[in-house]
Amino acid sequence: MSRQYKTLLLAAMVLAGGVGVLLIAPFHSAEAPGRAGTAHSRVAVPAGPPSDPPAAATPNQPAQAPSEAIGDMPAHPMLKAFYETKSGRAFVQYAMQHPERGGMFYSRAFLRQCGLVRAQDDQLQHLQAATEQEHDGHTHRRRVEALRFLRDKCTDFTSAELSGADFPATLVDQDSLEASSASFYKETQNKNIEAARLAIKSILGLADPVQLDQIGVRILTPGLQSTKTFHFDGHQYPVASEVVHTAAYLLPCELGLACSLENDLALALQCATGQTCFQTRQDRALAEMASGSEDTYENAKRLSKQMANAIRSGNVDAFIPAAK
Repeated sequence: MSRQYKTLLLAAMVLAGGVGVLLIAPFHSAEAPGRAGTAHSRVAVPAGPPSDPPAAATPNQPAQAPSEAIGDMPAHPMLKAFYETKSGRAFVQYAMQHPERGGMFYSRAFLRQCGLVRAQDDQLQHLQAATEQEHDGHTHRRRVEALRFLRDKCTDFTSAELSGADFPATLVDQDSLEASSASFYKETQNKNIEAARLAIKSILGLADPVQLDQIGVRILTPGLQSTKTFHFDGHQYPVASEVVHTAAYLLPCELGLACSLENDLALALQCATGQTCFQTRQDRALAEMASGSEDTYENAKRLSKQMANAIRSGNVDAFIPAAK
């Protein structure tokens, strides 16, 4: 769902008595003392027939993000379930009942992101109570909400669950997102252009924003035709192009991903642990990925929309031309 962020010193902040002070408190994982070996030792698929998603979001966890962040396509059903389910464990249990909807892929992608949160756990468990004055009250509130979101989504899992090692192979085999991703990585690595075209055609047919978020800029198949350039719709771009990397980062937002702080685990982790609190991916893309350049950002937005249109129309040639 994943990108590298700097290791942070501050996390787990809660509002203290209205005086504008942040108290540092550790996360408590499913493996905290007294909880190991409980029924939560594995991600269990609930027995019985498939159920509907758990209850809708709370006021602090909106089921639908602002229209600017969502883009102009409806959310994938499994993505909608993620937004509407406050508990991360409840979402994974629901998703694993629906491999035919991409539930196994979504579970793995989600748990990988939660693994980034857990990577801070050792530090957080040993933090002593401390305070920090924030001059910007708005930023302070964003950090508090981001931490609450991360706690709701990510703290009730064991390390084994976060690794995804216990996922039943029979369920993974039923998941079209899992199958198409595996085919894409295999065929592009093998540099088999015709087989890669078929794999990309499958991905374009699914048009799933989380899958494309996981694939990232690799959808432009660097290394398949050249190790120095990306290819899209007859144009070539250097592999270090800020425009291309920013466009690939924004592409899932064009296809239905809610790219806002309230719904994006990566943005929330960045905010809750003391870095810049960007409200949307678009804000981060401009400030960090495009280095503050309006021209670079606008070009990236334009390319991202072109890529999204090619995906919607199934234009495989835009991503990898047929062999001549």
